[in-house]
Amino acid sequence: MTMLQSQFDDQNVSVGVDRFIGLPLPLINHIVSFLPVEEMVRTCVLSKRWRNVWSTVPSFHFGHDLYLSKKKCDFFKFVESVLFRRDGLDIQKISLSLGYKTRSGDMHRVNSWIIYALRHNVQVLHISNDDDTSIALSAQIFTCESLREFKLCNEDLKLPTLISLPVLTTLHLSSVAILNGHLHVAFFSACPCLETLILEECKFVNCYTLTISASQLKNLRISGVVPDSVVISTPKLVSIEMIRIRNPSIRFTCELKFISVVNFDTELDQSSELTTLLISAVRNAQSLTLSTLFLQHGLEKENVTAVPSSMDWRKKGAVTPIKDQGQCGSCWAFSTVASMEGITQLSTGKLISLSEQELVDCDVNGEDQGCEGGLMDDAFDFIVQNHGLATEGTYPYKAIDGACDNKKEASHTANITGHEDVPANDEKALLKAVANQPIAVAIDAIGYGTASDGTKYWLVKNSWGTSWGENGYIRMQRDIGTEGGICGIAMMASYPTA
Repeated sequence: MTMLQSQFDDQNVSVGVDRFIGLPLPLINHIVSFLPVEEMVRTCVLSKRWRNVWSTVPSFHFGHDLYLSKKKCDFFKFVESVLFRRDGLDIQKISLSLGYKTRSGDMHRVNSWIIYALRHNVQVLHISNDDDTSIALSAQIFTCESLREFKLCNEDLKLPTLISLPVLTTLHLSSVAILNGHLHVAFFSACPCLETLILEECKFVNCYTLTISASQLKNLRISGVVPDSVVISTPKLVSIEMIRIRNPSIRFTCELKFISVVNFDTELDQSSELTTLLISAVRNAQSLTLSTLFLQHGLEKENVTAVPSSMDWRKKGAVTPIKDQGQCGSCWAFSTVASMEGITQLSTGKLISLSEQELVDCDVNGEDQGCEGGLMDDAFDFIVQNHGLATEGTYPYKAIDGACDNKKEASHTANITGHEDVPANDEKALLKAVANQPIAVAIDAIGYGTASDGTKYWLVKNSWGTSWGENGYIRMQRDIGTEGGICGIAMMASYPTA
């Protein structure tokens, strides 16, 4: 037998010497569990000491190769001999792969194997059916209190009305047709511990919206044809994969705060909401994989559908309260600082009010001249060279030109790596930029939207106190068709980089 033969010859050990004879039975049990079932049984019966070990092994894989290597009747007898002659211990894992030409009567026998595993507290259940005849799975699967992982392939599935899988963490459906597709919502919701959901080439009969609501779900993979729309409510999602999906409408009903892995290999047109999803919902992803097709039809295009329809960075906690520059012409400093406060919050999670007065007093060697005016790009350069800015509390605003306080200036609470300019006079480019972070435009563009009458607008934070405008903010008309936009808002926009 394989484990007791030629590998010992190199060590001058005679063939047939049982080097495993002294091992504890639990360890022997674990070793033989890695063998195919047929080899495991053969190996065990060749040793007096191992003869009954197979009956205590907790994991069984009755694979497709075993099915094809035997006559069908022999395969069924073998499986039943192995299962029904066990000693009654719990089963950890059972994997069944059925071949072709299985009669409907035989499927009842298959169900009896599954029920046996369920009654012995099976934790992992894999079923693959390559036959045209459906197994008609027992409803007991869907109320199993021990099942932690369930994989089903190539099967027509009719869900029962009663579903309760309290410890299921992994559900993998491949080429499965759910005949009563509307019950999939109850199916997923009945798995309170579900962390991984994989749907490959599945059909949801008479169901036009796939709804995935799972409070603990961390990993989601959907591939192949899906219904017309997908609604996802998964607040703890970490990884999302969308593979070979033909232009669906996908909507998230919760914020994806923990997303880190994104893989989109989809067939899109320019109006697909998946592009919006990519920009707005997964901006913090650490791993991002996009197909060439996605790029060609999505991000490569200069289309406004690649950003959310509205944005308000106040609602995302990236905007400090309204400030007042007074009679000092320091709007350039307030705009610079406001955009830096925004990128600092987005990169660190901390909203910190930073010092405009430091720029007024200390950034005076170039174009910037305190209360006499300045440029945001020069201010960004100063911040980089100075290795950061102090907080407003450390270096408070006085609304006058003053001498640079080097001690306060040395207090670097927040920093940036550089800055970028938005293409001049391009409101579409500005829209995409504001979708990613607050932008300096001499005042601070913190969002955009569309009024109830259909008028598009920019949402702008000013620095003239809360009594001005709408509590210190103003909505300026967007897309008016003139170069630079209203009041030249798109002429010299720039933003800091973290």
